Amino acid sequence: MNRNDDICFSFNLDNKLKRNLVSKIVNYLKDVQNELVNKTSWPTWSELQSSALVVMAASAIIAAIVFGMDISFEKVLNMVYKQLY
Repeated sequence: MNRNDDICFSFNLDNKLKRNLVSKIVNYLKDVQNELVNKTSWPTWSELQSSALVVMAASAIIAAIVFGMDISFEKVLNMVYKQLY
């Protein structure tokens, strides 16, 4: 084999690898589409709304707790600072 044959062989091998990679990507995307359309159970609009309300209520409660803790720590630290200075 001479140098040109090596280059030609390498080029053919690269094309086969590229085709294999492209076919794997295409198969993966087909599988993703199939799973999203046929196997995933999507919530109904009313289920989605009720879940969103639960999340908003929980977020508001946690925010109120953090706010209360912040105010409490501020008051306690102000009392400590007044005693020290």
